[in-house]
Amino acid sequence: MSHWRLLPIIDVTALPNESIEALSKVFDDFKHTELKRLPEQYSSCQEERLNLDMEVLKALEPSLNQEEARDRITELYLDLGEAFKKWIG
Repeated sequence: MSHWRLLPIIDVTALPNESIEALSKVFDDFKHTELKRLPEQYSSCQEERLNLDMEVLKALEPSLNQEEARDRITELYLDLGEAFKKWIG
């Protein structure tokens, strides 16, 4: 599993305070949201998952083109759904 160590991650400590506060609000807003199992989140594009991801993106990039981001995330979800199908059957 050492390949996981090569993946880039967000250094939250390097984010501006506004972004940290916005992310904190997002996680607070979604703390009671029940997400399905990972394969189910992406196979049928769970609306809660999409909303969470959109809010995280907006917190990190407020000037984000939301329509374009939503379209690209939806495409990504389709790819992830297919990958889960191949992986777990």
